[in-house]
Amino acid sequence: MNSEQIDILCITEHWRKGTELIFSFSNHRVGSSFCRVNTIHGGSLILLQNNIKCKERKDIVSLSKECTIEMSCVELEQFIIVCVYRPGSSDYFKFEEVLDQALSKLKKSNKHLIEITVCDAPIFSEWATVGIYKSRQRLYELYAERQFNTTEKFQNYVKLYSKTFKVVCQIAKKKYISDKILNSVDKVKSTWKIINAETGKLKSNESDYKININGKIITEDLEIANEFEKFFTRIPVELTKTLNSSTPIAESLLKSNVPMCNVEFKFSHVNKYCILKAFKLLNIKRTPDLWSISVHLINSLIEIVAPELALIFNNCIDSGVFPDLMKFSKLMPLFKSGSTADPFNFRPISVLPTFSKIFEKIILHQLQKHFESNELLHNKQFGFTRGRSTTDAGIKLLETIYEAWDQSHDAYGVFCDLSKAFDCVQHQTLIRKLHHYGIQGTALDFVTSYLSGRTQSVVINDKRSPGSLVTMGVPQGSILGPFLFLVYINDLPHLVRDEHEIVLFADDTSLLFKVKRGQNSLDDVNRALSKIIH
Repeated sequence: MNSEQIDILCITEHWRKGTELIFSFSNHRVGSSFCRVNTIHGGSLILLQNNIKCKERKDIVSLSKECTIEMSCVELEQFIIVCVYRPGSSDYFKFEEVLDQALSKLKKSNKHLIEITVCDAPIFSEWATVGIYKSRQRLYELYAERQFNTTEKFQNYVKLYSKTFKVVCQIAKKKYISDKILNSVDKVKSTWKIINAETGKLKSNESDYKININGKIITEDLEIANEFEKFFTRIPVELTKTLNSSTPIAESLLKSNVPMCNVEFKFSHVNKYCILKAFKLLNIKRTPDLWSISVHLINSLIEIVAPELALIFNNCIDSGVFPDLMKFSKLMPLFKSGSTADPFNFRPISVLPTFSKIFEKIILHQLQKHFESNELLHNKQFGFTRGRSTTDAGIKLLETIYEAWDQSHDAYGVFCDLSKAFDCVQHQTLIRKLHHYGIQGTALDFVTSYLSGRTQSVVINDKRSPGSLVTMGVPQGSILGPFLFLVYINDLPHLVRDEHEIVLFADDTSLLFKVKRGQNSLDDVNRALSKIIH
């Protein structure tokens, strides 16, 4: 059968924009359509032969919600056709609510209704029981019957059944989520994963990229990878070029506020058991690094390679050289929101070499031990420190506010989220600060080697960019990076006078200023902010 023999075509996931539909079909005209604006793919479309008269039901199409329910609808002389698409990641109850609203409008017509619904995935997930599946099927039957049985008693029965069904589903889903969190190892991570999934923020890896560079749409994977590499490498350079900061100034502030540590740190040799212990702390993921090696792959070999890894690590700390092959980062662009054609709407997800993660676990443990035993980390820092959390930071903020009120002061808050903070760390400044905290000699050479000569390469659908040298920042996605950032900003609280308060959680900085009630001058606030900015 060729297309000329088909009177009416209902299509979902047409993947086209509105302007593209006009010229896409030679034998049919567009009767009704829904096209996505903010994301790619999806869509709903009804095509008709040119001799078929119809009217588009725009009141139905306008009910569509992108990525939740996407509808096209036409009204002919004797019947109405509605083409419904439900994306697999959409919320079923929101989908059902809009569909019910559309069907309620359509049933007011005396014409026959032809409904074509395409679902991209099973409607329910692991939380659905056998009873829920049976009840759902019964609900569909009632919806179909409702078009013909218009008695008030039957209509009310369908509404009650639908309402009860929703409540049962909510209870089942709530129990499933609760059990999943309680039985997980990392409850906070599991909770946020569920929240992101429910709010639509948990996105799968996009396989089809189209980005706009200076008005030119690029679709070739390798070319896209190259452009993303340039973009991600350029960001920290652009952000820092206007900042009035230098290593000597930073070093001077550090020396004037923080006593130099008189205990010299040295890395300790490890054995195979240290390697095994560090490896067990890693998440067993299947994500391959740039060399196609994953933690999951090494999991079956770690007992064999542990002695050799211990030997390599010991040689590295003795020579003060971090292996070059462990400095290659694999970057994958992750879409955040907005237009998928704009590189600014992507953030890089970095995958470091698997063996590097093992080494970093050991390095981090030894550095943390040095800083903790010598009480080098400021007590105003709550991020990435053992035994401290966001809860502790929140409590400290509240205590400061209550204390200000008790003293008849007002509390002024300034909350800063430093843009791309981890990417903008100046290596030379960090090295000077590490030296101040007792990381000297071969140990400092080793950390310097870890930071220098790093390369990042973007991978798009197995197409890899050539790689760019990273000249600043702590490695994205690394185990050691967050701790090095804490060292970098460790002296920041000394810039704020004792009567005021500063609370740090990694790159989130909260400043609370106590000002006498009725005092209009905010000179102290401005002075402190000026010091931090410069």
